[in-house]
Amino acid sequence: MLQNVIVNRGELLLLNLVPGANGAEWRRAFVTRDDYGDKPGESSGDWRLAAVQNQRLKDRGLQMLLMLDKAPERAEATLQQQRPRETWLEVGSSAGSNAAFDLRWGYQPGYAAPAWNVESPEWPTVRGTQTAAQPLVRMWWSPVLDTPPDAFVARSLNCCRCCTLPTSAGRWRRDGRDRQRRGRDTSRRDATGQIPRISIAW
Repeated sequence: MLQNVIVNRGELLLLNLVPGANGAEWRRAFVTRDDYGDKPGESSGDWRLAAVQNQRLKDRGLQMLLMLDKAPERAEATLQQQRPRETWLEVGSSAGSNAAFDLRWGYQPGYAAPAWNVESPEWPTVRGTQTAAQPLVRMWWSPVLDTPPDAFVARSLNCCRCCTLPTSAGRWRRDGRDRQRRGRDTSRRDATGQIPRISIAW
């Protein structure tokens, strides 16, 4: 079986050589299950979210690393990291809604599965104690993956700032920093019309 491999900048890709219908074939490793199956995690369909790091920083800080991975299909003509198109992350604490804290999170490259770093300089504690409160993680994501581009168009230095490019789904407009899309977009929802969500609490 002829298989293509795509590794984008900042990504790692783990592959396993397994028996296939027409001989040996390469298959993506299910990182959140095979390598971090002992970490707190939840599954929704083919996707699994795992908290691979939950660490105190100094006296009050908190640092977490979350991974969201898609189970490999039996035969994939193109092997690449399966990163969802869009994600949204919320982290609460068992200290209650009145416990205020600052939180920063973002995509973290350099891992074998899509990962997000979560940091809080002063994480709340259980009332009346110095014990850190329990993190409560919720993540929403779009299971529809981005379609790889067939070609790239380099922007000329002499190009004007305002341009209009037609697409099959609508029209993209660019004027400085503004960008909007016209047309129907249902990529945020799955086959049932619901937005997939995973919750982790530990």
